[in-house]
Amino acid sequence: LAMGGAYRHVVQRPHALEWQLMRYCDGTLPLAQTDLAALRGQPAPRSEPNAPHLALLIQFTLPPSTYATMLLRELTKQSTELAHQLGLNKESTASAEAVGEAGAGAKAGAK
Repeated sequence: LAMGGAYRHVVQRPHALEWQLMRYCDGTLPLAQTDLAALRGQPAPRSEPNAPHLALLIQFTLPPSTYATMLLRELTKQSTELAHQLGLNKESTASAEAVGEAGAGAKAGAK
C-alpha cells in the first residue's frame, strides 16, 4: 500500500541555538528586544547584576512542521498530558488574578 505525502522526523534538533541568563527586577518590563523596538533604535534590555529574578533567554530556529512549545517542554521536562496542562492553566489564571487584585488594592489605596 503506497501513500503519498511527506514524512516527518520523530526527533528534530534546533538550529542556531543560543541562550543566556538574565537578571531582572521588574517583571512587567520586556526581557527581549522586539522587532519594533529594534527598528526604532531602542536598546535591548540588559541584565541587572544582583537583581532578584533570573530568566533564561533562548533563541533558536526550527525546521518546518516542528513546534517550539515541544522543545520548551522537553527542556523543562514538563508533561504533555492534558491533565497536567490544565493544571498549569489553572495555576497561571489564579496567579494572574491574585496579581490583578493586589494591583487594584494598591490603586484604591492611592486615591
